Amino acid sequence: ALADRPLNMWRYHELLPADLDDVASLDEGMTPLLHCPSLGAHIGVPGLYLKDESRNPTGSFKDRLAVTALGLAERFGAKTVGVSSTGNAGAAAAAYSARQGLPCVVLTVKGAASAMVTQIRSYGAMAVATEKKEDRWTLLQAAVRDLGWYPTSPFFGPPIGSNCYGVDGY
Repeated sequence: ALADRPLNMWRYHELLPADLDDVASLDEGMTPLLHCPSLGAHIGVPGLYLKDESRNPTGSFKDRLAVTALGLAERFGAKTVGVSSTGNAGAAAAAYSARQGLPCVVLTVKGAASAMVTQIRSYGAMAVATEKKEDRWTLLQAAVRDLGWYPTSPFFGPPIGSNCYGVDGY
């Protein structure tokens, strides 16, 4: 039955929490495993394979989390997506929010890699830098509680886990 399905992670949609009709896919997933015998021999791991997640749309494994989490955004009445991130999670949330047609605010820290902030902004998201990393969680927690933002990252410190539905995408 899988042979006729698209070559992305949604070929296994029955195992994921979002309804296929609610997913704004960018053809994420199905990234290759690369056999690395020389590296494996060098580090004592025969038969080593590495997963090349750089082939995902934003170049990160975080795309799997973002698309899965945002596949449930409408069900929960999301009007704005919020994420606390200094890089890949923010870029993925920004890309998939744009695809889903939702505004996205990425709370980052001053000094975050300018290339990541540029990528986040290139998808149309707002990047807001805080002085201290803990301030990101305080702001996101308030936005979730008071403004109804839909979080794709933890919004409390210390940050443990992620969006509970997005984790299934990993």
